Amino acid sequence: MISVEIQPQLERDFEAIVKNFYNGDECTAINEAVKLFVEREKKRHTIWETTFGAALETVRKRVDAKGGISDEEIEQAIQRVRQRKRGEGEVRY
Repeated sequence: MISVEIQPQLERDFEAIVKNFYNGDECTAINEAVKLFVEREKKRHTIWETTFGAALETVRKRVDAKGGISDEEIEQAIQRVRQRKRGEGEVRY
């Protein structure tokens, strides 16, 4: 189980991934949806990777509705975050 102290990093990771694919006003609704999801998961104290994967799936569904991000891009984003989580060098978004 994760602690609340880990959650701010999770929120930063979500924001970094959203910003990696969108800029300006186009991402506002998606970014807000991610923040709401993170707040909900903070209350649940779910496992980090499960929470992160579920949140990315939520983002993917919203973006797909707009014709945006691909599954491959999502998988690459997950891998970057997992590398950073394991401390495998510097990971940039």
